Amino acid sequence: MTTDKEAESLLERDLSEYLEPEAFRENFVPTSFEFLPKDTTINLRISTELLSAIKALAKKNGVAYQKFVRQVLERALTHSHG
Repeated sequence: MTTDKEAESLLERDLSEYLEPEAFRENFVPTSFEFLPKDTTINLRISTELLSAIKALAKKNGVAYQKFVRQVLERALTHSHG
């Protein structure tokens, strides 16, 4: 969305379909850490093949690969403590 007209059009639409439980699960990815400041850097050695696979899957999901890695780590933590 790049213009005020596009934003106004979105606000005028009926978005209730996105609030249905099934649609909500399909369209929204819960995140709890993404809004925290990213104030720590890590260095991680992985194979070129693994990085290529990560980048490809991130691209398929429409996110930057570093954000994708954070999401994968968050999901792993959620499932191990959930």
